[in-house]
Amino acid sequence: MTAPASRAFRPRSGTDSRAGGRGSSRRRQRSPDEYVERGGEVVARHPFEAEHAKLYAFPIRADPIKLGQLCDRMFTGPTQGRLDLDPLLDYVVLTFADISAIRSSELPDLNLGYADEREAALWVPLVERATGRVMWTIAYMFVNRVAAVLGGREIYGFPKQFADIGLWSPGDDDPGQAAGEANRRFSVTTETLREFKSTSKLCPHTLLTLEPSDPEEAMAPPEDVPGQGLVAPAPNRRRSWGADACRAAAHVVDRSTTDPGSNDSLTNGTQRLAVLDSLSRQGKGLAQAPDDLRAAVHLFGQLATGSVPLILLKQFRDVVDPTRACYQAVVEIPENLLHLHGGGWLPQRWRLTIDDLDGVPLYRDLGLPTTETDYEGPAFWLDFDFRIGRGSVLWESQG
Repeated sequence: MTAPASRAFRPRSGTDSRAGGRGSSRRRQRSPDEYVERGGEVVARHPFEAEHAKLYAFPIRADPIKLGQLCDRMFTGPTQGRLDLDPLLDYVVLTFADISAIRSSELPDLNLGYADEREAALWVPLVERATGRVMWTIAYMFVNRVAAVLGGREIYGFPKQFADIGLWSPGDDDPGQAAGEANRRFSVTTETLREFKSTSKLCPHTLLTLEPSDPEEAMAPPEDVPGQGLVAPAPNRRRSWGADACRAAAHVVDRSTTDPGSNDSLTNGTQRLAVLDSLSRQGKGLAQAPDDLRAAVHLFGQLATGSVPLILLKQFRDVVDPTRACYQAVVEIPENLLHLHGGGWLPQRWRLTIDDLDGVPLYRDLGLPTTETDYEGPAFWLDFDFRIGRGSVLWESQG
């Protein structure tokens, strides 16, 4: 796939209202597409950098037919087949993130300040037919900051919605009890419609909840793994794969951060692939792993060793014809690791409850269960700093 070049970044000229200047009474010449800064603007300029993002990830079984339809609707259809993507696995990855600080990373908006942020998202692993490249798209995303909703949708095309993100541990409220990553409880509450009908009112609904189904397992101490504070779970019938993947990632990250002269760079694609291929001391490959673990390890490996390629449909509804888009493009967004503070594997037994809402149709779009489900899978957490950079346009509508 050959990607057309995205628009070049042009440094801004003249007085910048965000920098505190009073502006000028003289008119200056503007280019036709220059972004107009307005008072009260909440969409900061990218790139963005985030500090101490604690991410919790859970692979969830989905319907492969519905995932294929999602690919057709978002990519194959709009591009008329120029981008041909398939779901990699019959799984999506549900993530929750608690970000201590996120800010614009370049002047002048670097001086605006920062925000903390919580988010939940459903990641879908995809594979490009022509090249075999593994990428990710995000089917749903929920955040607790209005600026994150507006900036994420306007700049990148993230399908962000405003929500209350619950992320709670017993130790958070009890000074005598240590807060642990393994016994977190998660929830998403968002304003939406239960049914699509003329008498329905938009109001808050709890979309999903997730909590450990085995409190004893949640409190069990993990197994230490050398390198960057990564930990693996106690051995059991499924976890030898996860422990080996964790060790492989720890080894690469540890060498790349402690040995500046090493070729094991965090951006070295060969090393990233090595993490995914070196899963077992018995010489087993990633293709032999259970599908839910493959989904976890793909995301874990890409996050822990440098880069997650995101592909998104960015569009805006037309003001004249509501059935058309006035702008539509498929964009690729680089999300790069800056520093890995720690991570590990979570208990594998969880209780997942998803409500069946017309406004957020997780079953109809992805095939996720809409009843209380005992989920068993290779969940993990990471604490890291990351950067969301300037994207590139893979396809852009000419109509």
